[in-house]
Amino acid sequence: MDTALETQSLARKDRLAKLRSLKRKQEHDVSSETARDTEASEASTVVLSGRNYDVQTKAPRFGFDTAPSDNQVTLESQAESIAAEARIAIKGEEEASLSIDLLSLQPKKPNWDLKRDVDQKLSRLDLMTNNAIARILHSSILQAKTAAAHNNENLAELALFAILDHSLRRSPDQERVIGTLLGVRSEDGSEIEIRNCFAVGHNESQEQVEVDMDYHKQMYNLHLKANPKEVLVGWYATSPELNTFSALIQNFYASNGDGTHPYPAVHLTVSSNPGKDITCRTYISSSVGTTADRAADSCLFVPVPYEIKYAETERNALESLSLGKTSSDRQVSNIVDIHSLEAGIIELLEMVSRVSNYVSQILAGETLPSVAIGQALLNTLNLAPKVDASELEKLFNTHLQDVLLVSYLANTIRTQIDLSNKLASTVGTIATPPKTDHKRQQKERD
Repeated sequence: MDTALETQSLARKDRLAKLRSLKRKQEHDVSSETARDTEASEASTVVLSGRNYDVQTKAPRFGFDTAPSDNQVTLESQAESIAAEARIAIKGEEEASLSIDLLSLQPKKPNWDLKRDVDQKLSRLDLMTNNAIARILHSSILQAKTAAAHNNENLAELALFAILDHSLRRSPDQERVIGTLLGVRSEDGSEIEIRNCFAVGHNESQEQVEVDMDYHKQMYNLHLKANPKEVLVGWYATSPELNTFSALIQNFYASNGDGTHPYPAVHLTVSSNPGKDITCRTYISSSVGTTADRAADSCLFVPVPYEIKYAETERNALESLSLGKTSSDRQVSNIVDIHSLEAGIIELLEMVSRVSNYVSQILAGETLPSVAIGQALLNTLNLAPKVDASELEKLFNTHLQDVLLVSYLANTIRTQIDLSNKLASTVGTIATPPKTDHKRQQKERD
């Protein structure tokens, strides 16, 4: 065995010695070798080299520049991607199977996100709410003012007396009484004349209000039979206060069917507090609720102008009745025409003096001027006749003479009638013979 190894070692040494001897030989002609190399490269492009020898660099190759499997889909890469997807799917299933821990979700400071800047958020919400309410009210007020500008109410003194009488007859525990207003409405609905009214029973407390609707319907039907032209125009109350219950009653009278729809219902308030002046106010309403449910129990009352109208004869009667307030027995004697004329002239002079003092105060700068009063005075002056003082005195004397003449003739006629009645009675007494009693005469003869 040792002999064989030794033989191989010696043979290897001989080969290496031959190789060294070949390298040490003299070089051949370079030009001839280059020409042969060029011919060899043209003849064949195949270069044979070993695994660890690089032909281009003429140096040993120490490794691969790029992996042989780069940019290639191999079984190993596919298996790795499938394994990664499987791991992700398994992890997701495990997380889904686990129950949610609410304690881990709870923040360290409870409701910290809600309490953060809560005052600022609340103030902003309040501001937005107030702006929305203001816009709704502004639009409702504009609509109500537009409707109120085309409405004019005329109040008859008969209805006002009936309201005051109802207020005087109320029970002591009632703060106010209500009733139904009847009247005539113009064709376009812009002018309403309130002519009559009737009382309607109701019970009112701090929590609720109850109105006798059946009595209202029955009385209204009876009034329609007596006066078909007088229709429902609204309702009245003997208190100037406007509250939630007023809105409920107003919506009932303005409702469709039994109410004044499509015309607005008129609400008349009469303050009847003892010892204070009687003041009247008229209103129409406009809904302010954003929904139908809210609009049913809320409304906006808008004042409308009104005027108390009465005839000249009714005014004279009222003035005569007012004279009894100063007497203890509340009785008024009949007023002679000349005395009534004198009282009227005295009242007129007092009014002229009061107006003159008011104008003087305005000219002196002591009182602020009023456009309404100035317009009323101007309209009154335009009604005065444009005559001179002498002509006016002449007309007055002529009228006074006519009145005296008529009075003299009336007294003469009254005297003639009385005298003729007395003469006729006297003549009848003389011409009539006395009646005889025949039975009595027959008895005397017997």
